Amino acid sequence: MKSFACFCVLLFSAGLGAAQSPTLKGHIAGESVQRFLELSPTLRSKVDVCRKNPDAIRLQGGDADECVDLLNAVDRGGRDLIEEGRFTFLLGNNHRTLDFVGYVEFSGGKVTMLGVNFDGTWGDLCPDLFKKFGKPTTTDAIELQNGYGARFSFPKDTWVKPGYVVRAHEDMVTFGQIRFVEVEMIVASRMREIEKEEQTQENRLD
Repeated sequence: MKSFACFCVLLFSAGLGAAQSPTLKGHIAGESVQRFLELSPTLRSKVDVCRKNPDAIRLQGGDADECVDLLNAVDRGGRDLIEEGRFTFLLGNNHRTLDFVGYVEFSGGKVTMLGVNFDGTWGDLCPDLFKKFGKPTTTDAIELQNGYGARFSFPKDTWVKPGYVVRAHEDMVTFGQIRFVEVEMIVASRMREIEKEEQTQENRLD
């Protein structure tokens, strides 16, 4: 998986109109960068820091090009996928937390892809997915094997809607001890590009 610049994307609920796609943590596929910033104070703060003191980002462990990529996407309509991922484990007391993990892709001043990882299993999230998006267009599974030889099968569903596509699948960390569900909402034009990229990658392995 390609490397992405990191930043905190905390998503909050906000409805944006019945004629648009359903929200994913308050955001919709195709919304403007400005709207995303209005709903995401963490990203707005990050942009402010990058404008005033980009070295502060590097001192916090960020990538050297992080501010360049972020401001390119926000100010000039460039394409960049901005990602935040942080797992926090409290072990030994039967309690653990999986912090929010998410990413957003900006292109041409719009949100072209939005992904959110939810703590829990497929069974935990499946009712909400079906309620929000209806019956999946396609149903599949991802087969994985860890370093100890244990095999895992994870559900993977896709919803093809007018103007956007939703993909959801279950995954795991720490050898299957913690499971989560990744949900992506992608505008249709970007989804076509992704499918072409994935097909090209497959052909290279033939």
